[in-house]
Amino acid sequence: MHLRSKVSYRLKKLLHNKKKVSLIGFTFVLLVMLYLFSDQSHPSSNKTNYTIGIDANWRGVELFGKEKNFSAFSHDLLLAIAKEEKVTFNVVTIESYEKEKLIDDQLIDGALTGLFPSIIEQRNYLFSKNIYPLGPVLTLPAKNFLLKWQEIAGKPVGVYAFSPIVLKLQKTYDFQMRLYEDIKRALADLNIGKIDGVIFPVLPSLTYTSTFYSHHLKVVTYPLDKEGIHLMTYHHLKGSTLIKMFNQGLQKVKEKGIYQKILESWNLTDTEMIIDPIEIKP
Repeated sequence: MHLRSKVSYRLKKLLHNKKKVSLIGFTFVLLVMLYLFSDQSHPSSNKTNYTIGIDANWRGVELFGKEKNFSAFSHDLLLAIAKEEKVTFNVVTIESYEKEKLIDDQLIDGALTGLFPSIIEQRNYLFSKNIYPLGPVLTLPAKNFLLKWQEIAGKPVGVYAFSPIVLKLQKTYDFQMRLYEDIKRALADLNIGKIDGVIFPVLPSLTYTSTFYSHHLKVVTYPLDKEGIHLMTYHHLKGSTLIKMFNQGLQKVKEKGIYQKILESWNLTDTEMIIDPIEIKP
């Protein structure tokens, strides 16, 4: 009886120790998994090497024949920002349709995109400041002294048929909307007084008013929405770190005049250089 008691006691102790070992082992495995997951999802802010995608053809972005110029500009701008922030940007070419999947799968850290940052996209991704504004602007006769948007109410205005902001502008300021697909025709009608204003993307607007219609027509507003090129990335800590660093670098290259030099080297118009814009915007 005494022997049985000893055996029973040792067996219970052994089983109890196995439970402890199992619990410790499970806890260790769990901690390792949590560490690995945390490290992958929220990497150290000390990361200095990023892979950034550039759209191969800028599908869906109105660059009016300047696609190759803009790709070269984007590449040089990324390198300039990386140099200012003392990081490395490994630039790769990607297709328009694959950037979300590449970012979601963490095969790249971010991508330059002409995607208009809607509410839905902003829930899933983070976007940098506008690298190159492409939104619509208001063009008027050079002798027109419009001081505020309300003065355009009731007047016929030619607008780009594919601009997402057109309906909002028309509803807010109640002008007579005339749809155009071709800016050359719209500006020609404005020049002869057939319409009183033109709302078209900033890039062709600045190009034509500074050449064919120099001293006759003028752009009077900054781009009216956030349409343009942005850096798009993950919506978590890793993405926040990249966006913050990228925005800082973008500001530095602009302040140092590097941004302007890169634009000029690729024969691109500075879409933020609006002379004497009206202050009141929609």
